[in-house]
Amino acid sequence: MDQQPPSVGDFAHFAKIIRRWLWVIILVPLLMGGTAVAFSFLQTPKYATTATLLVGQEQGQQVGSPAKIDELQLLAQSAVGIITTTSVADEAAGRLGFPADGDAILANLEAEQVESSQLIELTYTDASPARAQQITNTVGAVASERISTLPISAHDITATVVEKATLPTTPEEPDPLRNGVLAAALGTMLAFGLVFLMEMRGK
Repeated sequence: MDQQPPSVGDFAHFAKIIRRWLWVIILVPLLMGGTAVAFSFLQTPKYATTATLLVGQEQGQQVGSPAKIDELQLLAQSAVGIITTTSVADEAAGRLGFPADGDAILANLEAEQVESSQLIELTYTDASPARAQQITNTVGAVASERISTLPISAHDITATVVEKATLPTTPEEPDPLRNGVLAAALGTMLAFGLVFLMEMRGK
């Protein structure tokens, strides 16, 4: 049997339900959104900054044995694994002008290849924007030296910091507006669910 399209009476009945429970539909999203925003302001801000490395071939190597672009791109993948090792993090921690722990650095460090290219992005997140910048640049310097000296290829491979990390001014987390909107959207769905349940119980 074909389903009948909603009638005017159905819409009128639905509108009546909305008017009856409008306070729930408005109150629940407001409460959830407001709570999310308030909780966001109570959280410690986290700042993230990024440095960029380029994996290439050492200039001056003999002509006739140049590394192909696809080879360098594959080597960039290997370089990502080197960057996120304990030895690199520990050496970076030792170079910093303040007490730091290699394991803590690794926990807040991300390294990824940029779209299968020769570029690698290092991102570090910290509660202090100045500390995030310093650690990112120090890890980048240590990683570039380590990659350039390790025998990871038959070619003489180098890693160069082409863009240093800058001082972040806006926290990465929390984002009160985003959290509030998401919580309000979830609250709206919850409110309609509650209205449905209350209507079912009232029948």
